[in-house]
Amino acid sequence: QPLKAVSHFADLLNSGVVIHTPMDGMVYDGKDTQSVTTTLLIAVVRLTASYDFSKTLSDRIKESRRMCVEKILSGEEYWSSRMKTSAWIETVVDKDTKIKIPFVSEQNKRLVKWIFDMYTIDGLSQTEIFERLNNKRIPNFSGKSWAKNNIQAVISSESVLGQITLAKDIVKYYPEVDIIGKDQFQQARERARV
Repeated sequence: QPLKAVSHFADLLNSGVVIHTPMDGMVYDGKDTQSVTTTLLIAVVRLTASYDFSKTLSDRIKESRRMCVEKILSGEEYWSSRMKTSAWIETVVDKDTKIKIPFVSEQNKRLVKWIFDMYTIDGLSQTEIFERLNNKRIPNFSGKSWAKNNIQAVISSESVLGQITLAKDIVKYYPEVDIIGKDQFQQARERARV
């Protein structure tokens, strides 16, 4: 991949395009061939290092996720704080068993239920819902303003049924995060398809 990028980079310089890279503040203009050669060598090194770093990081994240899922499936762990889940799900440690468990605060449960009610019962659109929440100054689960994609994430996530996807084709039920009834979830899903 880095060599392909360098090839495109060289083509752009040879065609007279001036490239500015904000990451390092460099300006590549290709006016003299000595500069172009040096520039390309520097670019190859930077691109290769960036690519290698990104790939290594990605591989580590995948392996960490795989090990996490393996521990849950083997029963070694019930839940992991490393699980990528919905924004309203937190991880807490049970004070009696000292086991990590998923948790949804009462405030977040009410908010998720209200969003589903506005969508399935009141018939509001996703846009109308996020506008209403923002007008009432109710922050999203990250403490920020709502956007349409936040509403979409809530009404489309099977985690509201307690269904957490651990890996491709591996779903585990967690009653602690089961918030919405299956019928209402299905109504929302059908309405979203229209």
